[in-house]
Amino acid sequence: MLRKSEIPNYPRFGFASSRAYEFLIELDICSFPVEPREIIKLFSNWYLVGYLELKYNEGVEDPLNLRKEKVEGKTVRPRGSNNYLIVYDEGVNQESRIRWTLAHEIGHIVLGHLDHFEATALNRRGLTQKEYGVLEVEAHWFAQELLAPRPIIILFRFGDSSDGIRLMCDISNEAAKKRFKFLKNDEYHKCQGKLIRNFYSHLTNKGYLAAVSETATRYLGSSVYPDFCKYCRICRHCNAFIDDEDHKFCHICGNTVPTVDTYSPMKSSDGVFYIGYDFKLKGRHYRKIQTAENRRVVFCPLCKNHKFSDEAQNCSICGTPLYNRCTQDGTLLDGSCRYCPDCGTEALFKEVYNMLPEPVNADSVPINLDDYIEYEYWNYIQMTIGYKEKDMDLYIALDGSLAYRDGVDFVVLVADKRDQELVNVGSDVIIRCLQNYGYVTIENVKCFNVS
Repeated sequence: MLRKSEIPNYPRFGFASSRAYEFLIELDICSFPVEPREIIKLFSNWYLVGYLELKYNEGVEDPLNLRKEKVEGKTVRPRGSNNYLIVYDEGVNQESRIRWTLAHEIGHIVLGHLDHFEATALNRRGLTQKEYGVLEVEAHWFAQELLAPRPIIILFRFGDSSDGIRLMCDISNEAAKKRFKFLKNDEYHKCQGKLIRNFYSHLTNKGYLAAVSETATRYLGSSVYPDFCKYCRICRHCNAFIDDEDHKFCHICGNTVPTVDTYSPMKSSDGVFYIGYDFKLKGRHYRKIQTAENRRVVFCPLCKNHKFSDEAQNCSICGTPLYNRCTQDGTLLDGSCRYCPDCGTEALFKEVYNMLPEPVNADSVPINLDDYIEYEYWNYIQMTIGYKEKDMDLYIALDGSLAYRDGVDFVVLVADKRDQELVNVGSDVIIRCLQNYGYVTIENVKCFNVS
């Protein structure tokens, strides 16, 4: 066992980041906000208790000297025990600060501060101010990487604003600004590929906007609420997420949406708004036609052709428009728009969406899959096939597919016979991507069409 004298001279930032990422992977945490209380519940030898609760129930004047040392939390491991007691000040009136405090204390445990450097380390006995400071900085760095892991945050559009980070990760304004400050740090960690794989669905299905909406509701009625609403409103007619503060109409149903300064996340009944969990609006994710940075479709959503000339405006095979525009003034629109968010007029893609075939439905599976489980990272694997392996034919054939796994056996369900043939030809690519990016060993890939 390492001794107190071996406490490093400087904080190990890389080590703290790696341990935070590994910890998120170990616990299979795949969405925001990361909940420290739920993490603590997962460990039978971790005990969480409030400072005031401990003080009044146990008759202790100043538990763990929190008041004397002017701290909001502390963790101890009694000698000869494998248990950890986390005490926090539940009197703090800001939930995000409490969550940060708990993440900080989890950091002390996960980084081994109470094991490698003896249980007395966090009681300051026998430690110099510098040694204590090193451990505190490491735990603080761990907390920010646990609640707002850099490899994930930097992938979001919210990465250009500390306000967005604050909402999505449910951390304080001060913590969000510090996280934003260090986002440009490009240090690579070998485990971050798995971390991105785990959070990928949260990134693509707008689950993160649900987290933003949930956090913002706590600021309802406060002077800062309108500033936060610009990141996420929910349409009252179709429950689509509106993540652009300038949008006046819903891009899915065409109805008007409340302006940022008049928006409320609560459902209404007869013109009266009720505040309560059961009355909160719940956002809905809608299918989106894929477009590139220039807003041209990646492939024709109807015939799946992807070979277009540079000047083409319509698919050369079926005539489907390759760009989405407002039918009133021709404004170029995002691929997700059924209606123009500026004027509410139908978009060119409105008719295209009406003609899209239904996604593969697990209820119409042509074989018995009782022993299989749906592969949760399949949309991430599809992305790697198209954008890492550059196999666009296979990538497009897998659009809307489902995948199931049973040990080393893998089953893919696609929409029609043509897609099935392309998947069978590309089975080696799928196996390679599952191994290199999904971190699983698959020996056999079978494909079935559900048409």
